[in-house]
Formats: sequence, structure tokens, C-alpha cells
Amino acid sequence: MKKVFLFLVFFKMATVFGQDVQFIEKENILDRPKYQQFVYLMEQTSIAKCKFVGRVKATGASQNVVALFDAIKRETQPLGANSFKFLSFKWFDANVSELILDVFYSDDSTLQDNISYIPLNKVYIFGSPDFSVTSNQSFKVNSDKYKVDNGKYRVFDVEVGQVCKISKGGFTGMSLWVDGEKGKLSTFLSFNGIGVNTIGLNPRGGGGIAINTGKINHVEQNLALALLKIYTLQE
Repeated sequence: MKKVFLFLVFFKMATVFGQDVQFIEKENILDRPKYQQFVYLMEQTSIAKCKFVGRVKATGASQNVVALFDAIKRETQPLGANSFKFLSFKWFDANVSELILDVFYSDDSTLQDNISYIPLNKVYIFGSPDFSVTSNQSFKVNSDKYKVDNGKYRVFDVEVGQVCKISKGGFTGMSLWVDGEKGKLSTFLSFNGIGVNTIGLNPRGGGGIAINTGKINHVEQNLALALLKIYTLQE
């Protein structure tokens, strides 16, 4: 695989909404995916058949680290990127964070194989993406109370045949029930709208939420898998 290395001077792609996006390495490819997507390539997934598009760095404010991910996605999809590998995340201070991804054009067989490595029957709950301040959000899983801090996540197992109830807020809040089923992909949630999937889902029987309440939101799977590398596990 031919690579273009830019050692001393980064090729600047764009500065979008406060995020500076730059290529560290870059390839010109002719392939364009049939569908616009940006798939997290799991560590176990072989990239032997993938075509390297580039190594990309986004730098920006620590108030919303998700914006760094979105900036890379937005700038590399038009170049043919439909998948990525996580490389690194650095939090420098309340004003500056840095995210580096390798982006690829992956064929359908690679993307299909990748699915088999995604965690099953877990519920991940993400705190706020604002790394500049220290705060937390409270919630319940079944009858137990928990808190999740900014920049951290919690994970809960859902046994096959069992039901996990996630609740946010009091009497006027909302609840979500997640059923444990054989081979079921994990559920990724937040309480602050990060990576919100705006499609309303059935709140009973596996997964859904009343998105318009703003209480519990579904985080898009590929963003969520990246956040598991950016965030810190909260015990």
C-alpha cells in the first residue's frame, strides 16, 4: 500500500466550526462506496482488503469532543472513506483536544466480518462530551442508582432472557427497557443528545426511546464505539 508521508508540514484540509482537520498521510483513491456510512473497524477486523484513504487529525475545543469525530467524518466521506480505525485521543486542557483516525474504503465483505466483533447484550451509558468541566448525570438501572461523569461511560450486562430497565428523571422522566436476546448487538445511550438517532423507537422490547423528550438518547453505533476509546470507563 503506497502512502504519502508529510513529516514536517501537515496538509490542511479544512477548519470547520472550530475544528481544524488535517491529513498526516493521504492517498488518492478512485473507489466510492455505494452507501454513505462511517463504520468503526474493530481491532480484530482485518484491513487486508481495505484501501487506505488517509491518517487524519482533528483538533478543537474540549467542550464537545464528539465534534472532532464529526469533523473527520464530514471531510473524509467525500474522498471515499466509509470506515475508520481509532488511533489516539489526547486531552490537552479545557480548550484543546486532539483526535487521530485512520480512514479507509472497505468492501462489503470486510464490513460484514466486522459486525461479528461488536459487543453483544450490553448497555453502554455515556456522560457528557464536555471535557472542559467536571460534572455528572444521575440515572437508575433497574432499582439501583448510578452517576456518570463527563467524559466517562458505564457498562451493564444484559443476560439473555432478562430485561434491563434504564430510568432518567423522576415522575416526569422516562424509562427504557432493553431485552437480552441471543446475538443482539449492544445498546448505546446518553442523556445529553450526543450522536442522537432521531428515529423514534419502541420503548419496550429492545430498544427504543422517546427521542423528543431529550431524556434518554440513542447514540449511533459507530460513534459510540469510537467514544469507548475516547472516554474512560467509570467503575
